[in-house]
Amino acid sequence: MVDSVLIIYTPLGGVKSSSEAYGIALSNKTYKVKHVLISEKGGVLAKLTFLLKNFLSIGWDIFSHRKGVIILNHFESFPYYFIARLVSARKVLFVFHTDLHGYLENINSKKRILIRSLLYFVREQDATFVSKSALLRYAKSESRSGYIYNPVVCNYSKHYSPVFINNKNNNIKIFVYIGRLHQGKGVGVILKVIKKLKSSEEQCFLYVYGSGPELGELKDYSKKLGVESQVFFMGYSENPFIEDEFPVSPDALLLCSGFEGFPSVLVEALFHGIYVISSNCNTGPSEIISGSVGASDFSYNSNGALFPVPDLSMQYDEDYFGEGEEHLYYILKNFDFRQLSSSSCKKRRMDYVSEKFSQDAFIRMIDNKI
Repeated sequence: MVDSVLIIYTPLGGVKSSSEAYGIALSNKTYKVKHVLISEKGGVLAKLTFLLKNFLSIGWDIFSHRKGVIILNHFESFPYYFIARLVSARKVLFVFHTDLHGYLENINSKKRILIRSLLYFVREQDATFVSKSALLRYAKSESRSGYIYNPVVCNYSKHYSPVFINNKNNNIKIFVYIGRLHQGKGVGVILKVIKKLKSSEEQCFLYVYGSGPELGELKDYSKKLGVESQVFFMGYSENPFIEDEFPVSPDALLLCSGFEGFPSVLVEALFHGIYVISSNCNTGPSEIISGSVGASDFSYNSNGALFPVPDLSMQYDEDYFGEGEEHLYYILKNFDFRQLSSSSCKKRRMDYVSEKFSQDAFIRMIDNKI
């Protein structure tokens, strides 16, 4: 019986939060869990310095846990994967927190050759993905690899906080975005759609939670579009759902990514009863919203709605309004958010997520892997 788990992770936002969620879920099931940080934020020099200072101590942690389970997260874990193999670790899960197939298609050729060369040495049974669609896109079949969904570890008592069930004027629509602010997240597309809603005399507001390299450009873009009084950049929050930072009850959470591995923010929003609207990028959103792989680009149910992935290279062209933008505009303008925010709809969403992405479901997936 395995009772110890070593979780090796990086400080990247999604990887860090997922690793912490793994630890909470496993600890709640009596596993002895140790987290080990293998990098720090910063440039190549800072990461190399951290590696040189900590390589031996992390190697010792791996050796000490060789009879348990070692969970390695994302690409920076490659050196430690080889150490785990060297010491004949009993069970290793190498978790890729992205659409690996899409990632390899979109990086430069030198980096692609390097990553592919390293992946060649990763055993099929060790490779683990964060969604079924990510697995199928890379491995083409489930084979001996597997996938594990990130577990929900939110505080259930927060579900019924007044901030999430507050009745408000139906003529005003409130949307939120939570995530990194960089080009791949498509926040510029959302701003364009807010502008068109304003032009059609819709009263709506967007609250943006997050930080990143595009923050300054997005603020300037909101002014250029004339929506700066409707878009509020709230900064980074460790967890706005838990901290009750929303100023009002949101009608929906928006996601407009070009690619994802498993967008946990959709699960967290649903867990709190919030309707979600997402681009149907290749991995993640359709499994969360529709419950299956391969949902059509425009589909919806009581959990949320999917729309075609916009051309993110055109997101800062205010005159361009493609298929993705049109579908998102249609959803935000025409959906009955009062009905979708009813107590019964909220509860169905919370029950759905609590079952499919529960800590117990995560543990079952882990147990199947080990």
